[in-house]
Amino acid sequence: AAITGDDERTGAGGINDYTKKDGAPIQVENVEPIKSIVSTSETATTNKVLDANGRIIGDDVAIGEIIRYRLVTRLSEGQISNLQIKDNLPAGLKFIDGTAKAGLINTSTNNLSTTDSGLNSAISANIANPDAFVPSFALPDANVSMSDSADNDTYASGTDIFFKFGDITNTGTNSGSEYVVIEFDAVVLDEAGNAAATALANNFDVNIGGVKVNTSSDATTKIVAPQLTITQALTVNGGTAGDAGDLVSITLTVKNTGTADAYEVKLEDLLDATKFDLTNATSVALPAGFSFDKNTPGKIIYSGETIAKGATETFTFTVPLKTAVNSGETLVSKAQITEATTIKGTPSSNIERDIANPDI
Repeated sequence: AAITGDDERTGAGGINDYTKKDGAPIQVENVEPIKSIVSTSETATTNKVLDANGRIIGDDVAIGEIIRYRLVTRLSEGQISNLQIKDNLPAGLKFIDGTAKAGLINTSTNNLSTTDSGLNSAISANIANPDAFVPSFALPDANVSMSDSADNDTYASGTDIFFKFGDITNTGTNSGSEYVVIEFDAVVLDEAGNAAATALANNFDVNIGGVKVNTSSDATTKIVAPQLTITQALTVNGGTAGDAGDLVSITLTVKNTGTADAYEVKLEDLLDATKFDLTNATSVALPAGFSFDKNTPGKIIYSGETIAKGATETFTFTVPLKTAVNSGETLVSKAQITEATTIKGTPSSNIERDIANPDI
């Protein structure tokens, strides 16, 4: 029989539809970025704040101190295009180029590969405890930059750092996890914004394919600094009046009311060498670690080591009046602190603040 009509089901008009569209999203695990502090260079300023897992997320630091930071983020399974970790360094801190080390780690067998062949040696497997892993692979210069698209290493105060890992493939389907771990150093700069009690919060972004997908928790350091004051007391014959040949007793009192120890402290008392017989000056009270010097014309100089935060140190000497003093004349001496620093000895960063003569 001939078929004269077209009864084919086409789905037109919404009927006889044998096709169906449905969406089944693939869930990709989210990254879990954590910022923490590995260590700081000065033990005297240590005041650690720990999170619930024992990581250091806060500490006190002095001008010139070096902070070693740690960045950890879990890697999702699948393809990760152009993985970059951007550290958001705050003003007052400066990245120390050449200190960055990293690892691409697996807690079980290796599931990671990268299109950047220069990073193959950064891959490690069977790292049972990622928190205890210390990266030893030095990131090549081309993988560390202040730019996401160029190799620019002009770092200054607050310059962000991009750590670049290429395209990552994570084939993991087992019970293990994969992470990227980075550690690097930053120095606390001697600049106006780094006043005592200033908090410097630091975190990092995880960028995939040029898009920020997550931001880490903060690791915060607080600036601590010494604050020295000096007062002076003079007596002669139990009072304030004397004659030629009388012995003047001078006491200098130095207090550190700041939040950190003061190092390499130096102070001096300026005296008129025509009125005071400095060659016969004698030290009476001298704190441990300090020296007494009367050999500079017109000055008594004390040089020493540390005045701890909260401490008070007393310096006393006697000096005779010369015959050149005149009846009714008022004699003046001027005490001043001429040097005190925030780091003991020579700082490894070559940066410190002379609080007696600040550069800012």
